[in-house]
Amino acid sequence: PVLVATDALLEGIDVPDCEWVVRFDEFRTTKSHIQGSGRARSSKAQVYYFANDPDMEEERAGLMFSIARDTAVCATQELRTDAIDQQEQRRKKSKGVHPFEEPGARPVHFGNGLEIVYDWAQQVYKDSFSAETLFQYTQEEDGGRLLQISLPGPDGHLIISREDVDKYWSGIRLEDALDTAALSKLSAKERDRRRALFVAAVKLRTEGWLDKDNLPVTPHLMKAEKKHESTRQPTRISIGRSFPRCSPYGVTSNFVSSLNEWAQKRWPHDQANKLLKYSDIMTAEGWISKVEIVPLHVMIKGVDHHKQKVAARQEVARLALDSPHVRDG
Repeated sequence: PVLVATDALLEGIDVPDCEWVVRFDEFRTTKSHIQGSGRARSSKAQVYYFANDPDMEEERAGLMFSIARDTAVCATQELRTDAIDQQEQRRKKSKGVHPFEEPGARPVHFGNGLEIVYDWAQQVYKDSFSAETLFQYTQEEDGGRLLQISLPGPDGHLIISREDVDKYWSGIRLEDALDTAALSKLSAKERDRRRALFVAAVKLRTEGWLDKDNLPVTPHLMKAEKKHESTRQPTRISIGRSFPRCSPYGVTSNFVSSLNEWAQKRWPHDQANKLLKYSDIMTAEGWISKVEIVPLHVMIKGVDHHKQKVAARQEVARLALDSPHVRDG
């Protein structure tokens, strides 16, 4: 028997007789590799990867080892002690406010608040979810400040106003609670948004809509889905008068692999990881990717935002395959 599934089965399934695992989509973390290969329990098991380039993986491994062995970039004991002291000072200044912690439960903090809130809203609104619909701002001439966050709940909308956010933080500045170097990478608007999203995530927990792992509690989620069913937009399908031309490269659904194959055939003497370079950006609307065809000095950017980075890369690879640079090259 063959079991076909998404990466949702990376954890929690154990088939003792499984002798092989095939990964069709690219993954980027060691954890994903360990979890995926761990599904093959047989002593003769083999794991096949379609989208991960072996040369690129070897290069990354070499880079990791070289950095790990480079004493010039290693943190000294003094620096490590200083970092621990600073972290402890931040925790004391923001104790009881950030992070939100309960015994035996995963914490809610500035870094995961966005993910927690978006995940809840996405499961309620389904395909019609748009992150921007959760927020209300003042007019641009007034600075475009965040006024409130509106969360779909079992009994209607839960409003977290700016006053609620300021009251929760109770005068504690983000600089007092968080690493300033990490904060400096965020715009003022994004800091303000994430500050409010943290409070919204805490509210989801204290309302009992999330469990100790910050996952939706099924009865509350089902009630919220039913309550907001009328606000969800049906999926629309547009049917044109013609069908798109098929790609000459035998593309099915794995456009990243097909683009890699095209590049290796076009420049057989170059390493695959030197031919295509992907870059990804996470926005409030989701992931959007770009791919550079290095030998041609061509950059192609995705059009749509996606919930997963993998989907964003697949889209931009598809656009590259359909571009004249590849199609006619």
